[in-house]
Amino acid sequence: MATGQERFSTAQYKVSAPWSCLLNLAPKEGLYEKCSLFLDQKNVLQCRIVIDSKFVHIETDYGGLSDIFGSQNLQFLHIEFGDS
Repeated sequence: MATGQERFSTAQYKVSAPWSCLLNLAPKEGLYEKCSLFLDQKNVLQCRIVIDSKFVHIETDYGGLSDIFGSQNLQFLHIEFGDS
């Protein structure tokens, strides 16, 4: 999704990236429930995705997103979209 940690905006329960960072064509704007965020092959978090005209927002009930993004050298995010 995004290339470079400086493009991610992180909070405890939310990660946002500009729409321009998308490598693949995203679904239309809206809310997507029951999505999966793959941090690597073993770590998968359930999440919700909100897409607006400028950003892709990844929301999860896991409270350590800012820690994950601060400690790992993530260059790409793999998201599987669920229900809209």
